[in-house]
Amino acid sequence: GCLLMALSAAAFERAVTVFRSGGVRKIYEAIVLGRYPPDRRELDERIDGETARTWVEVLASHDRASHLRLRIETGRTHQIRRHLFGAGHPIAGDKSYGTGRAWPEEFRRLPRQMLHARELSVPDAAGGPPLQASAPIPGDFRKALEALGLPVSSCDGT
Repeated sequence: GCLLMALSAAAFERAVTVFRSGGVRKIYEAIVLGRYPPDRRELDERIDGETARTWVEVLASHDRASHLRLRIETGRTHQIRRHLFGAGHPIAGDKSYGTGRAWPEEFRRLPRQMLHARELSVPDAAGGPPLQASAPIPGDFRKALEALGLPVSSCDGT
Protein backbone atom coordinates (compact mmCIF):
# COMPACT_ATOMS: atom_id res chain seq x y z
CA GLY A 1 0.00 0.00 0.00
CA CYS A 2 0.91 3.67 0.05
CA LEU A 3 3.48 4.81 2.57
CA LEU A 4 5.15 8.20 2.99
CA MET A 5 8.80 8.19 4.05
CA ALA A 6 10.90 11.24 4.89
CA LEU A 7 14.49 11.30 3.68
CA SER A 8 15.65 13.91 6.18
CA ALA A 9 14.75 15.22 9.62
CA ALA A 10 13.51 18.48 8.07
CA ALA A 11 11.26 16.59 5.64
CA PHE A 12 9.94 14.52 8.53
CA GLU A 13 9.05 17.65 10.53
CA ARG A 14 7.25 19.16 7.52
CA ALA A 15 5.32 15.92 7.01
CA VAL A 16 4.28 15.82 10.67
CA THR A 17 2.99 19.40 10.39
CA VAL A 18 1.01 18.60 7.24
CA PHE A 19 -0.51 15.44 8.76
CA ARG A 20 -1.50 17.29 11.94
CA SER A 21 -3.17 20.04 9.88
CA GLY A 22 -5.63 17.50 8.49
CA GLY A 23 -4.78 18.26 4.88
CA VAL A 24 -3.72 14.73 3.97
CA ARG A 25 -6.21 12.61 2.03
CA LYS A 26 -6.03 8.89 2.89
CA ILE A 27 -8.08 6.22 1.11
CA TYR A 28 -8.12 2.56 2.14
CA GLU A 29 -9.91 -0.59 1.05
CA ALA A 30 -10.96 -3.37 3.41
CA ILE A 31 -12.79 -6.65 3.42
CA VAL A 32 -15.01 -6.99 6.48
CA LEU A 33 -17.19 -9.63 8.06
CA GLY A 34 -20.90 -9.47 7.20
CA ARG A 35 -23.11 -7.24 5.08
CA TYR A 36 -22.13 -3.65 5.82
CA PRO A 37 -25.21 -1.37 5.69
CA PRO A 38 -24.84 0.94 2.65
CA ASP A 39 -26.61 3.81 4.44
CA ARG A 40 -24.06 3.89 7.29
CA ARG A 41 -21.57 6.12 5.52
CA GLU A 42 -19.98 7.86 8.51
CA LEU A 43 -18.32 6.34 11.57
CA ASP A 44 -17.77 9.07 14.12
CA GLU A 45 -16.74 7.38 17.37
CA ARG A 46 -14.10 8.93 19.59
CA ILE A 47 -10.84 7.00 20.02
CA ASP A 48 -8.85 7.46 23.21
CA GLY A 49 -10.87 10.60 23.92
CA GLU A 50 -10.07 12.17 20.55
CA THR A 51 -12.31 12.91 17.56
CA ALA A 52 -12.11 10.20 14.91
CA ARG A 53 -14.10 10.14 11.67
CA THR A 54 -14.13 7.49 8.94
CA TRP A 55 -16.21 7.70 5.75
CA VAL A 56 -17.39 4.38 4.29
CA GLU A 57 -18.44 3.39 0.77
CA VAL A 58 -19.68 -0.14 0.06
CA LEU A 59 -18.11 -1.48 -3.14
CA ALA A 60 -19.61 -4.99 -2.93
CA SER A 61 -21.48 -6.87 -0.25
CA HIS A 62 -23.37 -10.03 0.67
CA ASP A 63 -24.37 -11.73 3.92
CA ARG A 64 -20.88 -13.13 4.69
CA ALA A 65 -18.59 -10.24 3.72
CA SER A 66 -18.30 -6.71 2.32
CA HIS A 67 -15.64 -4.89 0.32
CA LEU A 68 -15.36 -1.28 1.49
CA ARG A 69 -13.57 1.89 0.43
CA LEU A 70 -12.71 4.08 3.43
CA ARG A 71 -11.55 7.66 3.79
CA ILE A 72 -10.27 8.84 7.14
CA GLU A 73 -10.37 12.48 8.20
CA THR A 74 -8.30 11.82 11.28
CA GLY A 75 -5.45 9.42 11.86
CA ARG A 76 -5.95 7.80 15.24
CA THR A 77 -4.11 4.59 16.11
CA HIS A 78 -5.92 1.63 14.51
CA GLN A 79 -8.79 3.98 13.64
CA ILE A 80 -10.26 1.96 10.77
CA ARG A 81 -9.86 -1.35 12.56
CA ARG A 82 -11.45 0.03 15.75
CA HIS A 83 -14.30 1.82 13.96
CA LEU A 84 -15.26 -1.22 11.89
CA PHE A 85 -14.99 -3.55 14.88
CA GLY A 86 -17.23 -1.18 16.85
CA ALA A 87 -19.72 -1.15 13.98
CA GLY A 88 -19.91 -4.96 14.15
CA HIS A 89 -17.93 -5.54 10.94
CA PRO A 90 -14.32 -6.43 11.86
CA ILE A 91 -11.71 -6.56 9.13
CA ALA A 92 -11.15 -10.00 7.71
CA GLY A 93 -7.95 -11.55 9.01
CA ASP A 94 -7.56 -9.06 11.88
CA LYS A 95 -6.14 -11.04 14.78
CA SER A 96 -6.39 -8.15 17.30
CA TYR A 97 -9.87 -6.74 16.73
CA GLY A 98 -12.70 -9.17 16.37
CA THR A 99 -11.15 -11.93 18.41
CA GLY A 100 -13.61 -14.01 20.37
CA ARG A 101 -15.88 -14.31 17.34
CA ALA A 102 -16.68 -17.55 15.62
CA TRP A 103 -14.95 -16.69 12.35
CA PRO A 104 -16.09 -18.59 9.25
CA GLU A 105 -13.42 -20.94 7.88
CA GLU A 106 -12.63 -18.75 4.84
CA PHE A 107 -11.81 -15.85 7.21
CA ARG A 108 -9.54 -17.97 9.43
CA ARG A 109 -7.40 -18.97 6.44
CA LEU A 110 -6.47 -15.41 5.47
CA PRO A 111 -2.73 -14.67 5.78
CA ARG A 112 -3.16 -11.12 7.12
CA GLN A 113 -5.72 -8.44 7.82
CA MET A 114 -7.45 -7.35 4.62
CA LEU A 115 -6.80 -3.61 4.91
CA HIS A 116 -4.98 -1.83 2.09
CA ALA A 117 -3.71 1.78 1.88
CA ARG A 118 -5.00 2.54 -1.64
CA GLU A 119 -4.36 6.29 -2.12
CA LEU A 120 -2.45 9.07 -0.42
CA SER A 121 -2.44 12.78 -1.28
CA VAL A 122 -0.20 15.13 0.70
CA PRO A 123 -0.19 18.91 0.18
CA ASP A 124 3.20 20.28 -0.82
CA ALA A 125 4.65 22.36 2.02
CA ALA A 126 6.07 24.83 -0.53
CA GLY A 127 2.66 25.43 -2.14
CA GLY A 128 3.19 23.28 -5.22
CA PRO A 129 0.90 20.50 -6.42
CA PRO A 130 0.16 17.78 -3.87
CA LEU A 131 2.23 14.63 -3.74
CA GLN A 132 -0.09 11.83 -4.83
CA ALA A 133 0.41 8.10 -4.74
CA SER A 134 -1.77 5.07 -5.34
CA ALA A 135 -1.13 1.37 -4.93
CA PRO A 136 -2.96 -1.38 -6.80
CA ILE A 137 -4.82 -3.99 -4.81
CA PRO A 138 -2.34 -6.77 -3.95
CA GLY A 139 -2.78 -10.33 -5.11
CA ASP A 140 -3.66 -11.77 -1.69
CA PHE A 141 -6.43 -9.17 -1.31
CA ARG A 142 -7.85 -10.14 -4.73
CA LYS A 143 -7.65 -13.83 -3.80
CA ALA A 144 -9.52 -13.09 -0.56
CA LEU A 145 -12.27 -11.31 -2.52
CA GLU A 146 -12.58 -14.37 -4.78
CA ALA A 147 -12.55 -16.82 -1.85
CA LEU A 148 -15.30 -14.84 -0.13
CA GLY A 149 -17.44 -14.59 -3.28
CA LEU A 150 -17.02 -10.84 -3.72
CA PRO A 151 -16.41 -9.50 -7.24
CA VAL A 152 -12.77 -8.71 -7.94
CA SER A 153 -14.00 -6.09 -10.41
CA SER A 154 -15.10 -3.99 -7.40
CA CYS A 155 -11.43 -3.09 -6.76
CA ASP A 156 -10.50 -2.05 -10.30
CA GLY A 157 -11.71 1.57 -10.08
CA THR A 158 -10.13 4.33 -8.02
